[in-house]
Amino acid sequence: MKMAAERTAIAFGALAPKLSEQIPGIHPRWDEIAHGIGMAQIWGILTDAETARARKRIMKAIRKEVKG
Repeated sequence: MKMAAERTAIAFGALAPKLSEQIPGIHPRWDEIAHGIGMAQIWGILTDAETARARKRIMKAIRKEVKG
């Protein structure tokens, strides 16, 4: 019997908890990386689409780290 993949919602943004609080066991560097992406968006360095792509890439890398 094949099990369905478990889905977890992760919040990004200024008012969201740190990624390391939302996903126990990940390296704290992800908090800094996510913060940097958010700041780049706020200051107009990244567009909304670029920010969304960057956040997807963060999640992909975190999944890889967690599966390990």
